[in-house]
Amino acid sequence: MASPFIPCPLSYGDLPAGGQLAAIVVAGRNPSDTIDISYSSGYLWLSDLFQGGSGTLYYQAGNSAGLPNWTAITAGAGGALNTLSDGSTTISPSAGNIAIIGTANQITATAAAASHELILSLPAAITVPGSLTTTSTLTVGTNLTVNGTSTFTGGITFSGNVTVGGTLGVTGLTTLGALTQAGTLLLNTTGNANSTLGNAAGSGSVTINTPSGNFSLTGNGNTVGIANDAAANVVTIGSTTGAAALTLQAGTGNMLLDGSTTSTITLGSTTQTGLITVGQSTAGQPINIGNAVNTTAQTIQIANGNSGANSTVDILSGAPTTGTQTLNLMSGVATGGTQVTNINTGASANTLNLGNTTGASAIVMKVGTGNFALTGAATSTMTVGNAAQTGAITLGASTAGQTVNISSAASIAGANVVNVLAGATPAASQTFNLMTGIGTAGTYAVNILTGASTGTTQSVSIATGAAATTVAIGNATGASSITLTSGTGNFLVNGAVTSTYILGTATGTGAMTFGLSTAGQTININSAASNTGANVVNILAGATPAASLTTNIMTGAASTGTQAFNVLTGTTTGGTQTASIGNANQAANSVTLTGGSTGGVNLTATKINVTGNLNFVTSGNKILSANVGTTTAAGANSFGSVALVGGTATVATTAVTASSLIFLTCQALGTVTVASGLAVTAKTAGTSFVITASQVTDTSTIAWFIVN
Repeated sequence: MASPFIPCPLSYGDLPAGGQLAAIVVAGRNPSDTIDISYSSGYLWLSDLFQGGSGTLYYQAGNSAGLPNWTAITAGAGGALNTLSDGSTTISPSAGNIAIIGTANQITATAAAASHELILSLPAAITVPGSLTTTSTLTVGTNLTVNGTSTFTGGITFSGNVTVGGTLGVTGLTTLGALTQAGTLLLNTTGNANSTLGNAAGSGSVTINTPSGNFSLTGNGNTVGIANDAAANVVTIGSTTGAAALTLQAGTGNMLLDGSTTSTITLGSTTQTGLITVGQSTAGQPINIGNAVNTTAQTIQIANGNSGANSTVDILSGAPTTGTQTLNLMSGVATGGTQVTNINTGASANTLNLGNTTGASAIVMKVGTGNFALTGAATSTMTVGNAAQTGAITLGASTAGQTVNISSAASIAGANVVNVLAGATPAASQTFNLMTGIGTAGTYAVNILTGASTGTTQSVSIATGAAATTVAIGNATGASSITLTSGTGNFLVNGAVTSTYILGTATGTGAMTFGLSTAGQTININSAASNTGANVVNILAGATPAASLTTNIMTGAASTGTQAFNVLTGTTTGGTQTASIGNANQAANSVTLTGGSTGGVNLTATKINVTGNLNFVTSGNKILSANVGTTTAAGANSFGSVALVGGTATVATTAVTASSLIFLTCQALGTVTVASGLAVTAKTAGTSFVITASQVTDTSTIAWFIVN
């Protein structure tokens, strides 16, 4: 926009008294009522030709609704507009104005003050006062009403409705957007012309109504196409009202229900409850569904909707009276690809029934090298055989050698339980046979928990139920043997409180070995930490043996180490312990305790009770004491010697009691030449006793011996 130039050729002194400076704007354009709003009433505006303007002079007539009214004073370079004419009659302005009004239903005049425009247009409904002639095409957008007779000698096109009160005759091409015909309509009943109803570009419709008569569309041996153009058409044939029916027929030329590549073909509506029958011939008829050689993925769905009520699919479920009924699923011999049959694989609670128990009914399930899997949910119960079945159930019948795995997954996350004949209360005998066949070759092995477990605890329970059960393992035939092995988890043979345990038969002559480790081993017999009843351990305790009996304990020839035989060496806090060896009922019974020349036989007790005589059999036997007191401080000794001082000595020993018998004898004379008489003149129980000689100067060495 060019900047306005405002000259000031006049001064205040040139104006009449009380006047105001008359300013003028010179610019290269016309003023705008919406842009140039900052100028007050009385301003002049010259649209300068030199600057590219129109040459018109405007004045600001005053503001209206806050906006200026710029009004042209001159007509610019072309001169002023004074009159208007229709070519023959001239119209002059009245009060400076010429009105262009128009005619109702023919021409409408609309003034636009803001843009200084007068717009002439045709109304929505046009009434032609006389004849209407077009030099080219006449197009009617909505309705066309002709009250008299109409004759068209050329082509005619109607995109809206056409109502003809009289006769409509067209000798050329006729295109009707909509046609209402009250009488008989004849289209191209003679000649070879083509008939077209409606058009593809408009939005109108074509409706053919049949009153009480019938509707017939005949092809006369030709091809009949209904909405088969290259457009997205919606075709509806027939209705769902009352007893309406639809019959589609074909001869030997076949019937095809076809669509585009991605078309969806639906038989039956969403609310239909009537029967849909595909093929009802009683003569025997092939029915193919999706049977072409497909080159891309194909899906065939039957009753596959998200049903809100019961759904039943019956295949070959009639009651046949003759012939063989065969249901083939994927029975073709595939030469490539992968074949998968899914039955009841949806994530819902389904029940799948295969076969029946009537007569000779049978089920054969086969797999190739792709394996066979019978799986369920984590908590599923799988049952093979029913409650009343008496036939055999065979898992693995191969004669070629076969591995049968039961609950043998490589890695389990929960506890596995395999029950065989584990019913609670059987009403008849039960027998579990494991490898009881009579083998003629090869090796038979039963392995139970023989895997090298690295992080679990393994337990084998046999006949642990609370019932009177007899368990037999192994046999006595030939070289049969049984090996029971345990690790650091120990080995336990257990039974009821009153159970009797027998190792070996009444006629066995073989050796029985308990512990044969060469590394050092502890063998405990009846060695519980705390028993509440009397324990009896019998070894060779038969009443009347018919042959010699020998019990050997640590009779081997040791070459190193220490051999110790401990009997009743535990530190008891209550009760009485008795160790008995031999008895006096047999006169010839003898007990021999033998010690080495330096070791001896050690008997340790508060007292040793001897019933009978103490016989030193061998000449030179001695009574030895490893602890003998040699001073007046004798500790707890019962033997000792002491030197007298002034004919007396006090021996301090805790072995003395008030009733002790103390024997004295002189071992070596001291200051006397004749042995003195010796006496115990005082005893303090648990503390000391006093020895007194008859000679007060005696310093002899006296031996003493206490018997309690």
